[in-house]
Amino acid sequence: MRLDGVWRHIDDHEPRDRAEELIWEGMACFELDHFVDMNVTDRALALLAEADQFIADDAVDIAFCETVLKVFL
Repeated sequence: MRLDGVWRHIDDHEPRDRAEELIWEGMACFELDHFVDMNVTDRALALLAEADQFIADDAVDIAFCETVLKVFL
């Protein structure tokens, strides 16, 4: 739900910075995987690796990371 809120917040304008571009790319990965049944594993892992630099070390707990991995793997 929280990611949906972020997406709705930025969906109405072009990305202003790389962080917003990463959210757009993440949503593209989700849609390609979910609706087109395309294998986006490599793309998603590269995206997560880059996005990781925008997240403080203690900002995300292990349960969140496991959930993200389950979605993409």
